Amino acid sequence: MDSVVWSGTIFGQPYSVENRRKALAYYESALQQIEFERMALALPIESALELSGTIFCHSRRPDFVGCISPICDVLQRGRIIDNDRAIKAINL
Repeated sequence: MDSVVWSGTIFGQPYSVENRRKALAYYESALQQIEFERMALALPIESALELSGTIFCHSRRPDFVGCISPICDVLQRGRIIDNDRAIKAINL
């Protein structure tokens, strides 16, 4: 099985849906950012996935667990990955 690698930087702090206004702004910004990345590759990735990344938060008490779901959602909505349920490991 061939390995597929996608690398990208999504600027902005991810917010969970509990903070509806900020979450919506994050989704819109992130989707615009990855639109350019998506054009160059044969996407979406459909195989089992390992997500590795670094999250920088503005808050002094960040909710890193709450950041993971919005990131996975953006990757799926932006058609980088086919389904976020294919993510089998997350390394932050």
